[in-house]
Amino acid sequence: MSILEATTQLSFWGPIVFFCIGVPAALFNIIIFIGFKTFRRSPSAYYVVGQSLLDVSVLLLVLLPVISSVSTSVSSTVCKLGLFLAQVTVSGAMSFLCLTAFDRWACTSRSARVRQLNSNRIARYLFIFTFLFWSLVNIPYLIFCDLIPPTYVCFSTNDVFTKIVFYFLAPIFSTILPLLVLIIFIILTHQNIRLIAHIHDQQQPVRTRSSMWEQQMTRMMVAQTILSIFCTLPRAIFYIYSAITLEQSATKSFNQISIELLINQLTISIMSINFVSSFYIYFLCSPRLRQTIKMHVKRLCHLTSNQVVPIDNSLTIAQNLPSTTPQINNETTLFIWPGLSPWGHDFEPIGNGVLQPVLTYGSSCAPNQNDIDPYQWWISAQYVNTDGNKTGFMGCFGGDAMTVNVAIIRRYGLQWIWENKRKGGSIY
Repeated sequence: MSILEATTQLSFWGPIVFFCIGVPAALFNIIIFIGFKTFRRSPSAYYVVGQSLLDVSVLLLVLLPVISSVSTSVSSTVCKLGLFLAQVTVSGAMSFLCLTAFDRWACTSRSARVRQLNSNRIARYLFIFTFLFWSLVNIPYLIFCDLIPPTYVCFSTNDVFTKIVFYFLAPIFSTILPLLVLIIFIILTHQNIRLIAHIHDQQQPVRTRSSMWEQQMTRMMVAQTILSIFCTLPRAIFYIYSAITLEQSATKSFNQISIELLINQLTISIMSINFVSSFYIYFLCSPRLRQTIKMHVKRLCHLTSNQVVPIDNSLTIAQNLPSTTPQINNETTLFIWPGLSPWGHDFEPIGNGVLQPVLTYGSSCAPNQNDIDPYQWWISAQYVNTDGNKTGFMGCFGGDAMTVNVAIIRRYGLQWIWENKRKGGSIY
């Protein structure tokens, strides 16, 4: 197989493979980060959803030229819109990658002022701004691009704009600038993480559910950023090489041109990994994401169980319970739940005149909720009076049915964590 044949095969099959792999992954990202409250409440969700929407657009635009019946040479309008949308989607998708890196840097910063940049309000503004900015910047493609006779190739008809595209718009905005931004923020985030780890080693703080989730989000986004750097670097190098050797184009041999075409297609394929990989990176890096997906698959396949989960209040604290756990006095009722499961939506009293743990869902802590997000389930206190009737819910320790001290110790993986402590009707 010749070099040109290899280039042709790669340019044909590459978009098809990336489309088949990337579009389902991007749709999964959109469903997960919009549909599930646990993921939706993070500011990073805006950037992930924005990137996923543009990923689908990029993969579709890359696939269209492979289809023989679809061509930008069909009409002048199709030519203009094709180049315009290609630049908007690629630049926008790379921008959202940079915004996720920025968000993780802000989230891990020790400065309270910097951490304020990690907010849903700012994420919403940046989400809208990214689409508007790249739409305005790339308007010249709608003005200066058209079909060029006699071959009717779709490209710029203005020499000045052609040089701007070749030296600035294409290499800087879509490749080199995002690469530099990703490198800068991954270095800053790494420094923040090392500093946080050093402080945690000295203070040994108790880890909360929200802090653990933020750590998982950071792990997901950092892994995606590192992969994006390695995938974007070859394309940036090729752009620099092309700009340097542009004046020598007339003296290049046929073999040299063939090799450059192959390298060009290879760097495009490598950079396209940015647009197909995010979901798979998140899936590998986040146990919570894997558990959520596993649970939804079970529900779709009707593998869930509706049986009541028996409550064993004879459980004791494991030997590896952290030493930072507060001491429990004799007036405290302690609930230990090593493997909290959402499948038991109701309960039977374990005795009369007792306080027993109950599975409840969400901020209202109402029982019998058939929700599918396992990380929104709580253990609540239900009082059963001497007649055996279920009386007031201590809904997530927010009710005032009785005065009692309540503590929760819950297990995350191999680690036991003190989560809630209640006295009377207030949380503290």
